[in-house]
Amino acid sequence: MAPPVSRLRLLFFFCLSVAASWAQHPVTAQGQPSEYQVKAAFLYHFAKFVEWPVSRLEKPGFVVCLIGEDPFGADLEKILGNKMINDQAILIERIAKPEAIAGCHLLFVSRSEFGRLGEVVTVSRRNHVLTVGETAAFTEGGGIVAFVLEENKVRFAVNQRSSLKSGLKISSKLLRLGLKVED
Repeated sequence: MAPPVSRLRLLFFFCLSVAASWAQHPVTAQGQPSEYQVKAAFLYHFAKFVEWPVSRLEKPGFVVCLIGEDPFGADLEKILGNKMINDQAILIERIAKPEAIAGCHLLFVSRSEFGRLGEVVTVSRRNHVLTVGETAAFTEGGGIVAFVLEENKVRFAVNQRSSLKSGLKISSKLLRLGLKVED
C-alpha cells in the first residue's frame, strides 16, 4: 500500500531541508554527502521537531553533545556551527562521562558507548535530553532516535515512549517520517 500523499509531501520537504543543510559542505568523491554529514544534518532537524520543557531552555545556547568515539570529525561543527535552535546558538561538546550529559539538550551516542547505554539513558531521561544513536538496538535499549541504514540511505526510528519518559514532545510530523515508531 502506498503512503498517503500528505506523508510523501512531508517526507519530500523534510529531505529537502536536510539536503539544504549540507549543500554547501564537502561531499564524497561520488558527489554525495558522506553518511555522517547526512547524520549531522538530521541532528539539526530532529532538534527542530522536539519540544523541551521550558526550564531546559533557560540557559543561553542549545547544547549538542557527542559521547564516545567521534565519527563526525569536523563535519559536526561545519554543519551545525552557524545554526540556531529555539533562537539559541548551537554549542557542540564532546563528553567522556555520563555525568556530563546533564548539560546537553541533544546527545549523539556513538556505537562505542553501547555497553553504557543503560547509564546514558538513565541520566538523559532525568535531564530531558534527546538521545540519538546508531545501533539497531538503540531504541530498544531506551534511546529515543536511532539512525538506520537502509539501502545505503540514512533513515531513523523513534521510540516515542522513551521521549515521553524524558519529558520531550516529538512533533507528529517527525514521528510520521520514522521507519518504526515504538509506542
